[in-house]
Amino acid sequence: MDILIADTSSGAAAAVASRLEIHGHVVRACRDAGTPQGVPCAALRGSDCPLDAHRVDVAVSVGPHRSADPLGDGDLCAVRRRVPLVLLDQPDHPLQRWAAAMGPATRAVEAVGLVRDAVLPLHSATARHTAEEELRRQGLDATAVDVTVTRRDGALVVDLSVGGLLTRQEAEKLAVHVVQRLRLFDPWAKGIDASVHDAAE
Repeated sequence: MDILIADTSSGAAAAVASRLEIHGHVVRACRDAGTPQGVPCAALRGSDCPLDAHRVDVAVSVGPHRSADPLGDGDLCAVRRRVPLVLLDQPDHPLQRWAAAMGPATRAVEAVGLVRDAVLPLHSATARHTAEEELRRQGLDATAVDVTVTRRDGALVVDLSVGGLLTRQEAEKLAVHVVQRLRLFDPWAKGIDASVHDAAE
């Protein structure tokens, strides 16, 4: 899995990056120990932004938190692009309310694993609202439908269960509607894959 650690130039962040790589993850950075002093944002330096160039599933920020740099804050970029953020050793980080998880740096691998497999709450709420809205428009029981969204390889994975309420063809049309709404909600995802369950025969 590709993981963004925006700045790996500190000893603490480099240690977390090394631990994640040992467990098979690929760490992408906006800035590392070899980056010249100056602008920390890769894109502003003329390089590829790791969020554009790679299929990042989780962003990790390792404390202690440094003051925000107006020329580049990869943690903020990740949150704005709806990539789940894990805060390690940062109990007072300004992005705490938007973080998917918090904990000690010693538990980085476990925290990343939990976030990777977790349902995305805002994406899922958007998908569920879209499905329910469409079913109510058709005069159908919206409570029979369940939809969750997770993230894998930079893409969104939609799992739509229609509880026997719709035929396969109708359910697939509903899934297309949900995917379209999710694309508006998250235009940065590398793709959206939807699967339909429990359609009527």
